[in-house]
Amino acid sequence: MKVAARIHEWRHQVMVLAFPFGSHPSSLLGLVRRLADDAPDVKFSFFNTVTSNATIFNDGQRNNNIFPYSVGDSLPDGYVRRQRVPEEPAELFLKAAAGNFREAIAAETAAVEVKGVVSDAFLWFAGEMAAEIKVPWVPVWILGLRSLVVHLHAHLFRDNLGNSGDHDEEKVINFLPGFSKIRNIDLPHEGIYGNLESPIATMLHKMELHLPKASTVVVNSFKEAEPEMFDILKPKLRELLTIAPINLMPPTSVIYDEEGCLKWLDKEKPESIAYICFGTFIAPSPHELAALLRR
Repeated sequence: MKVAARIHEWRHQVMVLAFPFGSHPSSLLGLVRRLADDAPDVKFSFFNTVTSNATIFNDGQRNNNIFPYSVGDSLPDGYVRRQRVPEEPAELFLKAAAGNFREAIAAETAAVEVKGVVSDAFLWFAGEMAAEIKVPWVPVWILGLRSLVVHLHAHLFRDNLGNSGDHDEEKVINFLPGFSKIRNIDLPHEGIYGNLESPIATMLHKMELHLPKASTVVVNSFKEAEPEMFDILKPKLRELLTIAPINLMPPTSVIYDEEGCLKWLDKEKPESIAYICFGTFIAPSPHELAALLRR
């Protein structure tokens, strides 16, 4: 009876689908927490893998209307991540992600009417799920406007670079406005070169096809910071919403500074240090770091 009473407190709910790698889930949760604060009568059902949920919800913060639910990660029992293949967990996850999310959602959301779907933009199938129940789909892109421009014009980059065989790393991009200072080597090569049938390349291709159908695409940027990129994306999407950088929202995980970097930073002069983040999932190889230092 107590469980049933708790379920029926909520008239509506929003389904949230997270991509459980790097900073993606914590960034999405940071945004959802703000939405939940503004809509205390709405249940936000946050679907993510067990491991990722355990990390991002272990920060002492709590919203009474956000509920984490588990989605299968598709990793074999006893799986050990191979350093030489850092993308393998993501690829295994993506191969079965659509089915795993559908299974988890069907088991948890039937009791409360769904009014919307929010997802990481990578999870293109969230748009199909929203369309099936006739509710808005709001994908969230956490990497800025320029990178989204590249992925939503992947066919153009493939035609001019990938399919042409032009792999000159220093070639300047001259076939899209606002890219005159961007070189071939600066581009994210997934979906342009290499195996276009890989799970990650397939995900990016389907995202390119589905995002223009979304009710609103939320991007982690300011229009004023990337006006040319905003103008390129605007005609391709039904609605484009830029928000204050998600990474400036309250952190959703504990920061462990095992190397003492923050103490070292406190001793340096203001504006004397440049910080470059490569993400937390796939780090650059040694030769790539060496090339960066040479520049």
